[in-house]
Amino acid sequence: HNTGSTPTDANLGAVQLLADQASTDIQIKKGRVTIAGGGSETATFDKLIVSYDTSKAADANVTLGPGVDIASIDQLGGKVNNYSNSAAAAIEVTGGTHTIEGSGAVTALTADGGTVTASGTGTITTAKAKAGGVIDWTKSDKPRTVTNAQLDANGTLKTSDVVTYTNGIVTNEKQLDT
Repeated sequence: HNTGSTPTDANLGAVQLLADQASTDIQIKKGRVTIAGGGSETATFDKLIVSYDTSKAADANVTLGPGVDIASIDQLGGKVNNYSNSAAAAIEVTGGTHTIEGSGAVTALTADGGTVTASGTGTITTAKAKAGGVIDWTKSDKPRTVTNAQLDANGTLKTSDVVTYTNGIVTNEKQLDT
């Protein structure tokens, strides 16, 4: 619920987790947490739920190391720094900020009220920016591929010339931020 905020290693969270069961779910509401943040550490689990206690933007600060193998992420608030190099079936951000830096592919990426900075090099099969959601591809000059991109009313896609949108971008009453 409420972890310590001062880690012994400034590059890691105050709480450091490893998991090795594909059926494990992890929920974080508050604190600074690192999962498999050490150089050769690995973690396998089914679902990560990042929410909040009192401050939607600041309660949870989660870092996923490159060795994290996860099926899905549901983010309702807080901050997630995602360095995973393994594929994820679904990342849904309804609050907070989520930064993708790893090389893991994502089958379904949805920003529905939260902000995603998609700087990782893994292919994204389907990306959707729904009402209040932002997907930003402008923070990196790394080439990336998005197979299907969808922009709903009141959503925002910040596009980049280094991203290949294989099937273009389908829009529903909202302008692109290019």
